[in-house]
Amino acid sequence: MHVLAILDSQRLQDEERMISRIFSGLKERGCTSTLVIPSRLPDSLGHVHSDGLGADTILTASIPMSFWQRRRGRGGQELVIEESPPDVIWALGEATHQLASSIAGNCQVPAVFDIRSIQEARHATGRDSTVGGWITPGPALERIVSGRVGSELVECIRPGVDPDASRFRDPARETSVAILGAGEDTASMHALLSSLPRVIKQVPGMQICLEVAGPTREATWRELRSLELLEHVSTVPGAAGVHDLLAQCDIFIQPDRYAPARTIVLEAMKNESSIIAARVPHLDWLVDGETAAIVGKPRRDAWTKAILEVLQDSARQQRLGQAARKHVLDHHGLQEHLESLLGTFRRASKGFSYPFTLQGTT
Repeated sequence: MHVLAILDSQRLQDEERMISRIFSGLKERGCTSTLVIPSRLPDSLGHVHSDGLGADTILTASIPMSFWQRRRGRGGQELVIEESPPDVIWALGEATHQLASSIAGNCQVPAVFDIRSIQEARHATGRDSTVGGWITPGPALERIVSGRVGSELVECIRPGVDPDASRFRDPARETSVAILGAGEDTASMHALLSSLPRVIKQVPGMQICLEVAGPTREATWRELRSLELLEHVSTVPGAAGVHDLLAQCDIFIQPDRYAPARTIVLEAMKNESSIIAARVPHLDWLVDGETAAIVGKPRRDAWTKAILEVLQDSARQQRLGQAARKHVLDHHGLQEHLESLLGTFRRASKGFSYPFTLQGTT
């Protein structure tokens, strides 16, 4: 089985670590992998052009534009698609869809689209004859995609993480807090940041790390300065380079109401972090009062209340963390994820699909 995976820079930023593990797992199962990545990447991801996250072959593309059929290696650049055609195209990130369809059509192989957000799900279309499957991380997105393209080719494959031991937490150490970027949900991020001065006043000494990535990066930094939070908050340009640091914090906050499914959240849950999140209906592993503290209306007072209730109640922190870890161990195993993923690739490559012209349209 030869899998050609195409990643846009956003999915690569979010899932670099997990993609590397998946390539390793596919190789252990006798698969060959080719990685297609943008020709231009942020500095923090520049190494991917050389290491390829463990893929057998690295190709570059101007995503979402034209495709460069070139291989990087000791033999120099050479065309490889015609010489070693893939069995299936795996498209990760909405910006990859057009390129994946083009390559799938040229190579006469199916494309499998990996959907991780509500925005991607709402753009799914059943009019692309090259599609051999759709992958969603949970039942809610599965229903949305099925409603747009028909249910025959849509599969729910839950993200998986390694089930290693949870992190030891030293009770004498100051509380650490990780905050994921909120993407385009600037209202929720503004409300969260506005709550922090009141939180810090009641719980001084916290170590706060904030992910600031994407087009709202400068606006977030200016807001931190206006709220006089720069001396209290450390910022990182993306989670890829500090994955372990964020996933091992005591408190893990996800403010984005439209957040894509990111395995860093599952890693934090596995590490028994206390998750505080805006309500995201399509992420079914965040259950209010069980695996997370959910903020229904992300306003300043609501964020303040939710954060302080968790910070000031050690027993509640422990209950949330233990329940989160149990949920991940029960439902999000990496080996199970790999087996399901490979099963989908095999079925797609054997042409198990129904004609897309008979399925639902936009």
